[in-house]
Amino acid sequence: MPAVADISGAQMSDMWDYCFLLDLRDGSPRFLHFGAWHAEFYGKDMAGASLADLTKDTLAERSARYLDEVLARRVPITYGAEAVEPGGRKILYRSILMPLSEDGDKITGILGGSNCKLVVDPAVGWGLIIMATLKLFEIHTFRNGSWKIDSVFDDRDLALMEADRIDRSNRYSAVRVIEETFDEETEKGGSRTIFRSTKAERINAANKARQSQGIKVAAPPPPAKPPKRKKSITSQLIIGCIVMSVIAIGGIFLIDVLNSLTGGR
Repeated sequence: MPAVADISGAQMSDMWDYCFLLDLRDGSPRFLHFGAWHAEFYGKDMAGASLADLTKDTLAERSARYLDEVLARRVPITYGAEAVEPGGRKILYRSILMPLSEDGDKITGILGGSNCKLVVDPAVGWGLIIMATLKLFEIHTFRNGSWKIDSVFDDRDLALMEADRIDRSNRYSAVRVIEETFDEETEKGGSRTIFRSTKAERINAANKARQSQGIKVAAPPPPAKPPKRKKSITSQLIIGCIVMSVIAIGGIFLIDVLNSLTGGR
């Protein structure tokens, strides 16, 4: 994870207005940065204020509402939904939260970003939120003999494109995407695998063949050692920044830009 000190507007000038930076080092989350776009949309610059000071159900408050989930999973998470702000504005929004750490272990900050579009639907009217089935897409990578969560998305296409990028990087022996669903009305959920890399399929096929022959199954080969990075910004940070910049320009995902931004790493 990158450190709080690694984050600056100079690194992401095109999207810094849509970002916010939370400091968790004193126990109570406090805004170190509250982007100009957020300040205008919220009606006040909250830099220096506590997260608890945000008005409930505003875009800013909703964008940071799943902070505890990010702290528990320790991975970037994106989320989007339709909602109604306290003043009656109906919005369709997308947000992302990314963990930051000074020592690579304890999470000491959060880099977030969000944007929205106002929704005006005379047939539905203001103030109506339709109950729906929520979906999250977890990217898992096979490391040190077990599957581990790499990142979480709320957009299927974005998750699949990122999983394919990770798979082609050859950094891990296997990659998969798990779709997690939750029905708000019935309060029931489920999960299924929607993507599994060809390497994972070959590993499973070989294991099954060996098991049928009574041969002890070997663990998948270790992943190729990634080249040394030249910058302090991790791939997760770059992913987060791209998602946030895409939010700002209307929701067309350009994940293939990652290859050029990471210098082919």
